[in-house]
Amino acid sequence: MVEEWAFDSAKELVRNDGEVTELEAAALEAVGVDPAVHATWPIHRGGCDGVAGHSCDARIAERAAQRFEEQEAARHERRERARADGELIMSGAFRVGQHVLTYYDGRAAVVTKINRVTIKVKHVGGHADRFQLVEKNYSPTYLHPLPGPSLRAAEARSSGQPVQFLDWGRRPRAGEILQVDDGPLLLVRYQLASGQARTAWIDVLRLDGART
Repeated sequence: MVEEWAFDSAKELVRNDGEVTELEAAALEAVGVDPAVHATWPIHRGGCDGVAGHSCDARIAERAAQRFEEQEAARHERRERARADGELIMSGAFRVGQHVLTYYDGRAAVVTKINRVTIKVKHVGGHADRFQLVEKNYSPTYLHPLPGPSLRAAEARSSGQPVQFLDWGRRPRAGEILQVDDGPLLLVRYQLASGQARTAWIDVLRLDGART
């Protein structure tokens, strides 16, 4: 009976922002709940995590203030990043046709469009893209010039050439270039151990000896 009374009293705690009668307080204390200590309440309002504050209303207001501060900080960070990206683009550091590294420096790419605060590049996509050519916008902060050896490898490639490369499973392959797309992107043909022919898009970073 005391537990049932305490449960009803706990609901009153929430409804009345911590205010209960002396009898309700006694029932709560009998089951280990201190009405004056919000963290001991067994029931809380939606949006209250019960961790801190003097009541559910106070905690909800505190969390709302925290979220507002976090959102303002995130907006400020985005504005500053956009400003820095815009300045980098205005400096002329990038041009259409330029060969760059992207995808956490794991892909060779070619710049296809320069926007106000982003750079559009073409590269071989990931697993979700089935390793086909994709065009995506990136912050210029995350783009870097293609290293010299890889750039020279890109400039030297042409259709019909034999190539040694790593496929996207990092297995060594030998094949032939079918198509060169904007320099660093290559369509190659090769054979599996079973003799079946395959084609795949790779980039010059996959070529044997392309990197230092």
